[in-house]
Amino acid sequence: MRLGINVPNELLERVKAIRPEVNVSQICRDALAEHVRQTERVRAQVSADGMREHALRFASEDKAPMIEPDWAGMAQEDVRDWIYWIDAEEWEEFWDYWYDSINPNDNRDLTWLVGGRGANPNGKRLVDRMRENEDWIMRHEANSISDTCNKAESEYVSAWITYAIEVRQMHEKHRWDKLRKLTSEKEMTTPFRQEPELPPHLLD
Repeated sequence: MRLGINVPNELLERVKAIRPEVNVSQICRDALAEHVRQTERVRAQVSADGMREHALRFASEDKAPMIEPDWAGMAQEDVRDWIYWIDAEEWEEFWDYWYDSINPNDNRDLTWLVGGRGANPNGKRLVDRMRENEDWIMRHEANSISDTCNKAESEYVSAWITYAIEVRQMHEKHRWDKLRKLTSEKEMTTPFRQEPELPPHLLD
């Protein structure tokens, strides 16, 4: 099987300077063969030494989490706790002040927003959740740490804001339903006002 290998020009020039007649392909084949021999030798020794049992023991005792945390689920718990904590005035203040910034499709950084104004001092925010799952973040090998953190932030913030908006829509519906009911009751209880009659002396 033919396999293309990229060799930096600077390295190839150094090799040619030492041995102009060198067969680069042969050197690569020899290096690969030696690598395979060394790996097979070490693998056989590891097996002969009974290391498999110890590797399994380490895995069973490893406390590092294997599964990615449920960032969206944690966000929903945290925004729920925040809503439980605040009063109606703080809820209105939050939306009056931050409404223009809240948009699940907005690319702006909203991590500072999560937790809201008047947040429960005992409640959790994104930064708390990141600390709780620091071991997973540090040992996650699929992406770089920065990519992993960005993904976590995106999922958390999006879920937090979407939940808050859903509650806000429920609140607005309830508010308008209440207003319509009060308006209807007012119309029903308002006495019918007859047109005023002209005094007799004005009829002449």
